[in-house]
Order: sequence, then structure tokens, then C-alpha cells
Amino acid sequence: MREPEQIRQACARKLRTVRSSEHHEAILGCLLGEHFAERQPFSLSISAADEISGPCADGESFSAWVGPPEILLHNVRMIAHGCALDEDETTYLLERVAAIKRERPDSR
Repeated sequence: MREPEQIRQACARKLRTVRSSEHHEAILGCLLGEHFAERQPFSLSISAADEISGPCADGESFSAWVGPPEILLHNVRMIAHGCALDEDETTYLLERVAAIKRERPDSR
């Protein structure tokens, strides 16, 4: 059984090879605590207007409209499938998205 850090590292190794849109790379990098994009947020939140955003190390802000959180979950599943993430790795990523989704203003 792998430790969460081992799972995170395996995800990062596989996802680093994926070329996607800048905002998907930034979101995936943030979920994994990695630097995948030029403008890399270090935390994320989803607004009631379905915009995902977060502060970047350079003091700027990252922002992208992603649609309802279910769309983000779907996109993460598709990327995970395309990268051949195993069940543990996919679950790790989906749990990270679910944590952000739970903090969404209208999720209560």
C-alpha cells in the first residue's frame, strides 16, 4: 500500500507529460503541489459563478471559468484516464477536487 505522498508523486510524474490548456495545467499543478504552468496558483477556490481562482506566488491572481464543479471532476477523470493513472492516483486527484468543491459558497 502506497503512502499519499507516493501517490501524489506518481500522479505528478505522469501528469507532467500531458500537454493541455494553460489553465488545466495550472489547476492540475495546484492540486498536486507542483509547478506545471507559467502562472501557477498555490491554492484554489470555486466561486458560486463557477470560476476557479487562486493566488499565485508572483502576487498576481489565477482565474479561469470552468463551469460547474462536476465539469471539473469530469475533466480530471478524462485526463487521468488519458495518462493511465491507476485507481489510487485517480482517487487522490478527485479527492483534491472534492475538497475544493466542498468549500464552494453554495455547497452547504
